[in-house]
Amino acid sequence: AQAQRREATSRLPPLVHVMSKSEISGIAGPIASGKDSLSHFLVNEYGYRLLSGGDLLREMSLERHGSIERPYLHETAEHFRKTYGSDYIVKRLLTENSTGSNKLLISGVRAIGESDAIRKAGGMIVYVDAPQKLRYERMVSRLRDDESQISFAEFTEREKSEWHAGSEKGDFSLKSVKNNADIILHNESDLQGLQNAAVNALMLKRL
Repeated sequence: AQAQRREATSRLPPLVHVMSKSEISGIAGPIASGKDSLSHFLVNEYGYRLLSGGDLLREMSLERHGSIERPYLHETAEHFRKTYGSDYIVKRLLTENSTGSNKLLISGVRAIGESDAIRKAGGMIVYVDAPQKLRYERMVSRLRDDESQISFAEFTEREKSEWHAGSEKGDFSLKSVKNNADIILHNESDLQGLQNAAVNALMLKRL
């Protein structure tokens, strides 16, 4: 019932440069690529404000299913994108955070409709990538939920649904997001290397 109440009030106004004076970057990438670490670095060192699509999705999944396991997250994301539009999550993040810092990071971009919405608001897409085997090793080492227990074969199978689940704008498709990204960062060494690459690519100056 709670989820239904939330859905009943979830239609949002059209996103027409709702934050036209903001500096907006969408952060995307596969599991354990380093996108969260990069986001927190940019927040702490360069004054960005993080709008987490993943946190919002977990909140909606808890309301809808009482769980944040990955299958429920997928179902929740697909439901809201198909019901309210492929850009729903991004539009909601921007609409609910229209005041405050004008330097925004939107994390958890996984569909082309979401990256289109960020560009429509005047932003760009930064895609963080790393080799699959390296990402698997990072994922296992962070001991989060059941992730540390799955095999590499299970990991690669899980990733297929996020890499390219379809060609609709609301489908999970990191493949499409990557192909349309403005900046691609390769995180194959240490965190400092990723941070330096991001600072150079985004032409950032410290506060």
